[in-house]
Amino acid sequence: MPARMTRRRMLTLAGGTLGLTAAATLLAACGGSAAVTASSAATGTALASSASAPASSASATTSSRPAASAAASPVAASAAAPANQKITLEHLDWWAPSASPIYQTYFDGIKADFEAKNPNVTITYVFAAGGTTEVRQKWIVNTAGGTPHDTSQVSVAFIRDLMNQNLMEPLDAYLAKTSDMALSNFVDSGLTFNTYQGKHYGVPYDGPTTNTIAYNTDHFTQAGLDPSRDFTWKWTYQEFIDAAKKLTKTQGSTVTRGGFQPVGYSIANFLPFLYANGGQFYDSTYTHIAANDDHGAGALQFMVDLTTKYGLVAAAKDAALENEGYSMVYSGSYTAGTILQKNPNLHFGYAPIPQGPQGQKPSSQTWTNQWSINAASKNLDASWQWLSLVNSEATLEKYFAGVLKRAAARKAFYQSQAWMGVLKIYPQLQGLETIADVSGPYPWVKNAELNDKTAPIWKQLSAGNGEVAATLTQLQTIGNQVLAT
Repeated sequence: MPARMTRRRMLTLAGGTLGLTAAATLLAACGGSAAVTASSAATGTALASSASAPASSASATTSSRPAASAAASPVAASAAAPANQKITLEHLDWWAPSASPIYQTYFDGIKADFEAKNPNVTITYVFAAGGTTEVRQKWIVNTAGGTPHDTSQVSVAFIRDLMNQNLMEPLDAYLAKTSDMALSNFVDSGLTFNTYQGKHYGVPYDGPTTNTIAYNTDHFTQAGLDPSRDFTWKWTYQEFIDAAKKLTKTQGSTVTRGGFQPVGYSIANFLPFLYANGGQFYDSTYTHIAANDDHGAGALQFMVDLTTKYGLVAAAKDAALENEGYSMVYSGSYTAGTILQKNPNLHFGYAPIPQGPQGQKPSSQTWTNQWSINAASKNLDASWQWLSLVNSEATLEKYFAGVLKRAAARKAFYQSQAWMGVLKIYPQLQGLETIADVSGPYPWVKNAELNDKTAPIWKQLSAGNGEVAATLTQLQTIGNQVLAT
């Protein structure tokens, strides 16, 4: 494992590639201005979007610690405070409560629950205005500056960077001593992203999450289309195009209801369509881009055609699924709570990305974000207690099922009474997590650098000045250069 970064190296990394990353690309897994800090799930100005590894925790290992921290074993001696000493833990996140009331409820709730059980510990939050991009930056800059946060939700978009640079606390010693948190309790799809050189650096938290097509089932019925999964979980590119045309409404030359909302061009948005057309993004060694082939060309052309060829785009700038301005949109499996909060009466479903002509089945892109501890935290034991409560079955049932209507990363969650109760009211969520089983991974290796370097080619394509073949050639050339560094 490489040596820990110096402060100068951290600041160089944060100020270089990080500051140029296109935030829109990371919103799916979504540099930086000041964050919003609060001792409760605060109001403020922050805005947000929102392989195989061992299935059980590793045996206890001696933790690698920064020079400023003296503990050799994090469980035995991690600067744990005496019972009468007050501790403040700072948690960093991009799920800003200002973005949605359901996040406010969630963060207020977990803070209150933890502090009631641990009266000597106060939880404070920092919500990053720049989404996942700013969270990554603050991990690096604040740690280098001697003001590290304690815990954070960590996106798959940057977790490998932090593991590679030893900025995250290995959790194996804690996992070995806390049976409830054994990684075998968590979904297998989450174990790809938290493992590096035999150690585990995160607890799977949010997910499995996939990109999906969200669609208005009433519109389907009205257009004579089958809204059930017998159709939408088996559809092809062509069947999807035909459905989108039927769903589109016009008045003269004006599209009054769009059949499908355009998808912005980026690596992360391209990959679900690539996977559905049988392609891969990285080669097996993560050292070359493999998408410049017929699979990639077919997928990218399909995305372009959906925007430019079939007249599916609504005229109204504020058209959305929630206001029935679109019948189908590119979405995420995590959006149910937000959609229902905006329009509780909307009847909708989720489906995978349709199968391309060179694919074998509908597919998508999947990821599972983690909760992790900063290696420079001075309160490791308290941080683990906080992480353990947030990721406990009881907490996930209470808030992920009860508030967020969102998939959680514990296997038992899907058999819980709490989740079954949600499914009775919102049947569109039934089995939604299984789309991850037929999906490819989020582009998590050199993510920030790839996004920064390829942003101009996506911008050119979006402006109508790029061709599919040239875009993929540039993507391969730039991507191979990035992966070689």
